[in-house]
Amino acid sequence: MTRGLTSRRERELDERQLAARLRAFATSHQATTVVIFAVLVATMVADRDGRESRIPGAALFLILFALLATHTLLPLVVAAWQTPDPPPADDEGEDG
Repeated sequence: MTRGLTSRRERELDERQLAARLRAFATSHQATTVVIFAVLVATMVADRDGRESRIPGAALFLILFALLATHTLLPLVVAAWQTPDPPPADDEGEDG
């Protein structure tokens, strides 16, 4: 869908694709920052007891893993979301 926008090297992309790539990465990193901050606040509120925590260590590990996966995959999702639709195919042989 994105035609390698996030996976290709910069030298393989033209200026339009580089601008789209930078826009996708900037948007996704802003979103990731908001998500990380929200998770940090939520875990701080829920985990006030120290060793007597209500959040198990395994859950904190899974939250960290989910944040890492989100940070890694969100640029691809944003690039696909922001990619314009291709122009419609012209049907020259049909009456219309």
